[in-house]
Amino acid sequence: MKNPALYLLSFLLLLSVSGYTQQTKNDWEKFISKGYDLLDSCSGDLNKDNIADKVLVLYNEKLESDPEKEIGRKLIILFKEGSGWKKVVETDKVIMCKSCGGVFGDPFAAIAIKNNVLVIDHYGGSNWRWASTHRFRFQNGAFYLIGKTHDYSWNVERCETLDAFLATEYEDENLVTGQYVYKKMDEKVCKWLKNEKGKRPVKPLQALANFDISK
Repeated sequence: MKNPALYLLSFLLLLSVSGYTQQTKNDWEKFISKGYDLLDSCSGDLNKDNIADKVLVLYNEKLESDPEKEIGRKLIILFKEGSGWKKVVETDKVIMCKSCGGVFGDPFAAIAIKNNVLVIDHYGGSNWRWASTHRFRFQNGAFYLIGKTHDYSWNVERCETLDAFLATEYEDENLVTGQYVYKKMDEKVCKWLKNEKGKRPVKPLQALANFDISK
């Protein structure tokens, strides 16, 4: 080797850079609570500063091992600030428990950030299936529930002409504008009993800090 000292210096520099990259890449992991593991996460801009933030869903395997206990998972929201993170939300009232999905099993489906909005999906049931979506947006210094969708149906027989399962009851609400869609199908024949679109009076938005998915 022509220059051992130069080689050693380059090697040490490479290790240093590699270690720093690994350390900063996952530095949000320090917000995973003791005794908890990561169930899911997503990244995206939540506070419209054009910087990707982070959302974590955590579970505690020991607490969830008892099927009789309805232990909610933790939702943690982190804002990216400079070279670090700031925790702005920690709650166990937003993500359903492992045993809350009925025969279908764990009801947690997904989290995502779309158009600066945090979207949380759950799904469960057996022959009778249900699905729910809740949308939260950061505004006026806090997160608020701005929309929700609920879908309930008999997941055995599908009505192809209406592109839905029999006994479907579907409601989608925009809580900011009051716009809504509501549909209810007959349990035995392919016929909508109700198929409405309209606008309801707008009520004060519910803060995520006060939100409880079990209620």
